[in-house]
Amino acid sequence: MEQHYAICKTFLRKIDYNMPNPEEFIVGARNKGIVKKSTHIDVKVSNTKEAFFYLVDVFVYVKEGKKKNELNMSLVYSSLISVLDHSLNEEEIVNMLKAEVPKEVFGNIRELVTRLTGASGYSPVVLDDYDSKGKNITGEDNPILDNDVEPPLGYEWIIHKILSVEDGAGATFLETFTHAFGTSWKKYKDSLFYRYYYRFMQPINYMHPNFDRCEADFWDLFFQLVMGESDEVIIEKGNNDLPEIVFSIEGFKDQRITNMSLEEIKELTFELATKAFASTMVSLCSIKYNDEYGETLSSKQPPLIAEIHKLFNYSEERMSEDDISTTKLICEHIKRYDDLTFEYRLFSE
Repeated sequence: MEQHYAICKTFLRKIDYNMPNPEEFIVGARNKGIVKKSTHIDVKVSNTKEAFFYLVDVFVYVKEGKKKNELNMSLVYSSLISVLDHSLNEEEIVNMLKAEVPKEVFGNIRELVTRLTGASGYSPVVLDDYDSKGKNITGEDNPILDNDVEPPLGYEWIIHKILSVEDGAGATFLETFTHAFGTSWKKYKDSLFYRYYYRFMQPINYMHPNFDRCEADFWDLFFQLVMGESDEVIIEKGNNDLPEIVFSIEGFKDQRITNMSLEEIKELTFELATKAFASTMVSLCSIKYNDEYGETLSSKQPPLIAEIHKLFNYSEERMSEDDISTTKLICEHIKRYDDLTFEYRLFSE
């Protein structure tokens, strides 16, 4: 595909940030749930003194809250562009840069807004996807949210179930999660709860012999949830070359997965996944999880204690007894199940 332009440099040109009544904003958000944000984008393309070089300014306006408790932010994020296709006329160049450049730099803008609001002590504001046609920031269409038909048993089924809670708590919960961390919860392997903890518990080849019509990701997800939340897990040699997983958790004591009905599996999966989303969201807000560092860690081996410290942004000098205890328990938990599943993972690889 022919490249019509190149981004030479991007930079933050201007930013204004105002929170007039932070105490009321924080208390209001805690007592009434996260309020909705309004966002808007404008784009300006300007000529420079050099031929075929242009400056593209993306103006971002963010408001969140109500009346006097409103957070206001505006910024200008700029890009110096070199137009490579000299056959384009001025109107074609301007239209192209207005449509394409904001989409390319929007990831940088989203990160700036999230980091600034999070570092300021409030719930981080995450901008939704950019729609260049309307010059607004909008959420992407999500069939999971709009479709009343229950999806096949898998990750999308989890989201559907949480949203369909009768009292509306599920929808409010996921709205809060999205508000804080963007739309990454929509995809299983990219979801924050998966990367945060369960990803270090690598699944083994398992599929219930009686229920083979589930989505490909369902048994991996179920395995990681059970491993992550169980008080005790035993893996035995089972029939049909499948391991037999025996676990104890909440209302289940020494429960064999192959003895569970599909309805029991669905109920347990829903409960564990909801708990995982909630606990992860709270943890990420409180410990400021180091997502960039987390991406560098391999999910195929247990993390070291020092890696957990860095992952959770713990300070070695200021760690509390709870921090030390939590870190130790997490590492022991992951290591125990890594040892438990070693031969099955080795065989599957």
